[in-house]
Amino acid sequence: MNGPRDSQRRGDDKPHVEFVSAALLAGFGARRRSHVVLLWTPNVEPVPGSLRAYESSNDFWHALVMAGFHTGIPAPTRWCSYHTTPFRPERRLQEPHRVLSLFQEPDVVGGVPANWNSISGDRRPDGSYYDPDPYLGRDHRKLRYQVIFDPKDADAPKVTDWRAGEFLRRKPGGLHDPAAVLDTRWQWSCGHWVDAKGKPDDFGRRRINTLRVTENVAATTRAHTTHYGLGVGALYRLEAAAA
Repeated sequence: MNGPRDSQRRGDDKPHVEFVSAALLAGFGARRRSHVVLLWTPNVEPVPGSLRAYESSNDFWHALVMAGFHTGIPAPTRWCSYHTTPFRPERRLQEPHRVLSLFQEPDVVGGVPANWNSISGDRRPDGSYYDPDPYLGRDHRKLRYQVIFDPKDADAPKVTDWRAGEFLRRKPGGLHDPAAVLDTRWQWSCGHWVDAKGKPDDFGRRRINTLRVTENVAATTRAHTTHYGLGVGALYRLEAAAA
């Protein structure tokens, strides 16, 4: 692990990634072709020896990285960064089973900011979907990767594939979207950019990049905000109740 970081010396609170020495990072990158990163602010300290990386293999199409962090509560917290496949709906359902397996201890505290490449399926307190359906009534060749077809009726309406989110949000256990739990104002996390030719996103603003947290974090979270300006992604800020 590195010593005091430049941002700590400056006293700023910008997110940054720096949890391994330069030598280890060079070796880490040399033997892996897929990468995701974890970012944190100077008031959070990584737990030495807790870094674990999962990449293109039987587990994941792209990659997942996990590490423990000291965040001011008695026990270390566990956080992951993850990216799943955009083109394989069945694998996109299978991989969350492996993601959730990393949070099976009842007392583990943490979560997973990720590109899930699908709409979450989480519900508001009244039981309705938190996310509006961005694919309803659409007819586009890329929809085949985001909807379920009726095999018995080619003319039946296409149904958005919420299955991965439905699996992840189930209790007991599960990983939950704090925005939905708190019923906060809906904020998009993707679909806001245009391509190199000036063409807008085919399906507009929606949420496929979201944060999911353990039940204990969801239960103590009091605010959730999405911040923009980091390239094509989003930064999520949680405010938890005092211990």
